[in-house]
Order: sequence, then structure tokens, then C-alpha cells
Amino acid sequence: MQRINHLAILFLLVAFICVACAPKTEFSAKAAIVTAVSQFHEQYNSKNFIGIYGTSVPLYKRQTDLRTHEQALAARYMTRGKVLRTTLLEWQEQAARDGVVVTAAFRTTSEFGEYTEYFAFKVNGRSTQGHLMIYK
Repeated sequence: MQRINHLAILFLLVAFICVACAPKTEFSAKAAIVTAVSQFHEQYNSKNFIGIYGTSVPLYKRQTDLRTHEQALAARYMTRGKVLRTTLLEWQEQAARDGVVVTAAFRTTSEFGEYTEYFAFKVNGRSTQGHLMIYK
């Protein structure tokens, strides 16, 4: 009987060590929004406004047609220029039916000045691929 107790204790100890040493894959909303905004700005700086539209959620596409989206970003690009750097000011996450909605404000420095940008991205599962919901 004592041997069974020792084996049970040994098993629990090994299981605990395995769990403690396992790589962490915890979802990080902050990392997801920073990645999504970085990808957004990469496309924005290369004037790939259609690419930005292509990764947006269906609701965004229903509210904003492609032509309006392209014109708005092109006008913004003309007045602000390329994005040089961003600083995350604040963010929050909210659980959604099929993922997480992450909203954030960024202080953005571009060729022609500084301003605050507001984003909402939907992130599905544990992926850091964000789908644009709101951009202001």
C-alpha cells in the first residue's frame, strides 16, 4: 500500500513539473493589437488600402464600401504621410462570440505630425491576426 502512495506522489510530482515547464501559449490582447496595428501601418505605408479592406470584418465592409474606404485612406495619406512610429496609449479587450474584440488608442507620429488613432480589431482564437472593425 505504501508503494502505491509513493508511486502516486511521484506521478503527481512529475505531472506538476511537466505542466510547470510547458511552454506558455496564453493569448495576449495587448500583443494582438500591437501586431494588428503594425500590420495595418505596413499596408497603409505601402498604400495597400485594398489589402486593409480585405482583412476587415464583414460588418466593416457592410458599413463602408471599398471605394469610400480607399478614398478615405488615400486622403488621410495625402495629409499625414507615412507612419513613422506609434506608441500604445491604452487598450482593452472584450470577449466576443467567436474571438476577442481589442480596442486601442495609439499616439502616432507621421511625416507631417502627431495625432491619436483609434482602432478596434477582432481577433479569432489564439491567433494574433486581427480583422479591422473600426479605424478613426
